[in-house]
Amino acid sequence: MMYPLLRDIAKRFWPEIAEMQKRHQIVSVGDVSITLYGFVPSLVGLIWLTAVTDWSLFLNNWLLMSTHFVLIAIFYSISFFLIVELREDRYGSSVGSFDTMVAVSGLLLVGPTALWLMIIWHGLVLAWNWRDQPNKASRWNQMRDAIMQIAENTLPFLIAYTLYTAVGGTIPLPNLELSTLWIGMIAILVAFAISMLLWIPYIAYALWTQSMLAGEAQQGPILVFFGLARGLPALATPFAILAAGLYTLYGIPAFLFLMSGIFVAAYLTRRFSQVAESSRQQTRQINRLESLGRAILNAPPDASTLPELLQEHAPNMFPSGNMAIWLSPENILYQAPDDWALRHKEIVEWVSKLSEAQIFLPGQGRPWSDKDSKHRAVIVTPITAHEEAEVIGGIYLELRNLGQAWNAKSLQGLFPAVHTLSDQIASAINQADNYARALAYESVSQELRLAGQIQASFIPNEFPNVPGWQLAVTLEPAGGLSGDFFDFIPLSRGRLGIVIADVTDHGLGAALYMALGRTLLRTYAFESPARPDIVFSETNERLLSDARANLFITAFYGVLDPEEGTLTYSNAGHNPPFLLTSKAGAECDSLIRTGMPIGIDTEARWERKTVSMEPGDTLVLYTDGIPDCQNEEGEFFDDQRLIDVALENLGQSAFAIQAGILDKVHGFLGEAQQADDITLMVLSREGESRE
Repeated sequence: MMYPLLRDIAKRFWPEIAEMQKRHQIVSVGDVSITLYGFVPSLVGLIWLTAVTDWSLFLNNWLLMSTHFVLIAIFYSISFFLIVELREDRYGSSVGSFDTMVAVSGLLLVGPTALWLMIIWHGLVLAWNWRDQPNKASRWNQMRDAIMQIAENTLPFLIAYTLYTAVGGTIPLPNLELSTLWIGMIAILVAFAISMLLWIPYIAYALWTQSMLAGEAQQGPILVFFGLARGLPALATPFAILAAGLYTLYGIPAFLFLMSGIFVAAYLTRRFSQVAESSRQQTRQINRLESLGRAILNAPPDASTLPELLQEHAPNMFPSGNMAIWLSPENILYQAPDDWALRHKEIVEWVSKLSEAQIFLPGQGRPWSDKDSKHRAVIVTPITAHEEAEVIGGIYLELRNLGQAWNAKSLQGLFPAVHTLSDQIASAINQADNYARALAYESVSQELRLAGQIQASFIPNEFPNVPGWQLAVTLEPAGGLSGDFFDFIPLSRGRLGIVIADVTDHGLGAALYMALGRTLLRTYAFESPARPDIVFSETNERLLSDARANLFITAFYGVLDPEEGTLTYSNAGHNPPFLLTSKAGAECDSLIRTGMPIGIDTEARWERKTVSMEPGDTLVLYTDGIPDCQNEEGEFFDDQRLIDVALENLGQSAFAIQAGILDKVHGFLGEAQQADDITLMVLSREGESRE
């Protein structure tokens, strides 16, 4: 086995390799070994290229050379990328662009001298990026890529160029006849084949690394990754023949016209890769968060297994190179990689003063560290206790650059998942705290009251302030625990998700089912912010596949657009909310059910509808605890009484309407015991009512 020899050689250039853990040592030895291997073909390529270069072409064909250099820079700036999960702790990322196609068109027009344009550009990129590399591992990775790029951009094309001229090819490309095209295609295929040969040692080492760290059965992703990484960018290279021919026949206008079309294709490819990667990350995060949430629910309530659960579910939840989760400097719940240590004492004090997540772009100073500004993109968020809103810990993510540089917008796109993770940990800690308190009591009633406090932590205690709108809501449990719940979900473009729901049955089981349903609704609401029907469908499928409680949920979920004055909603078997309007007289419309309750049928689907709310309009949402409440004579309050009292108070504030309805309900109930949970929500649009 050659590994001991490679390791000894690598230690001469990077002594710290000897102290690394095996997993990181194998990867680092590979970076050094491939860099040293690539030095030979890259040096041969540079010497050969220097020997055949006609330096006068840079002056005599300055316009052509400048145009190609600018195009190389442009196509590089809209590079697309490919990301593949190679194993649990590592991604493979490859950046591809159409800049090689531009360089090959220059090769067909002026000869090998044009290859210097790629060498110069990639050298400038390396020099620019080198200063921002946070550690030696990143610099060796950059050096490896740069050396292999030099080899790939010189030797294969010089050999192909020699073959091209040997079989009758001329410079510049004379025409676009079939015989000319065939010669050019053969030369490009030869260059691609030689390029693949150059990467064989790299591929072989990667396959060996995968077998050592993930097993023989996991080598497939490596082969797929390298096949796509080398093959996809090469698909555009044949267009270099067409570009060179158009330049020869029709001049630079035709050449630039073709390049503009290829630019559009390259830009769309980049956008597609961004969307695909964003979707992959969101799917990964949702799956990991759901798995962690279920594991926490099934774990012992004292949170003793929380570090093990995080060790199982946190890896690859985010594309993080470094990740830490802590409750205190002495209580580290999760830290990866194992040989990395966060400066906990400094950061814990700083995070304890935060109220929301913070981001730090690469090179941006971090408040807790005034010495080291070389770092990757960072997200830091506090873990806040549900009940006291006190910071009880924190999460630190230092993200890898996987094919694209992180910016503020892309980092903020991770906030929903980061917040959900923080909430899950806080919920587990909150559960553990409440469990510890519950151990001091012996009666079931005391335990139920504590459980009620846990459940209350899931209900919003602050309501959103929406300019031009009023929102009032109350929840009155019939006992210690409630199967009713409501939620407000801030969505993109200033929209607000409004949820009111009721779990069948009462007690602890219904409360737990409520917590799971609420988490799923929020998760899918962020993923499909304008589609209540899809949110219900995804929640329904997850509930039926992951929970076996024989319970179901009636729910109304609407997406309010405050600017447009519209509410897009779906109603899953819930009591129809009443939309009250004032025209010539008061009118009431019911937002009827658009599908069955959640948690009954995996094939269930829901419609979505949209209504407009004009100034002065009011929407009354409620659970069945209001119309179904009974007085001492056994009479039901029913829907008509609810509509009548709401219409009587129409035109007043949302709080006054809510108070009027509750007063009527309580007066009707009298001395009778409240049999079901009561939840009432009133949404009013401010302004003069319509005539």
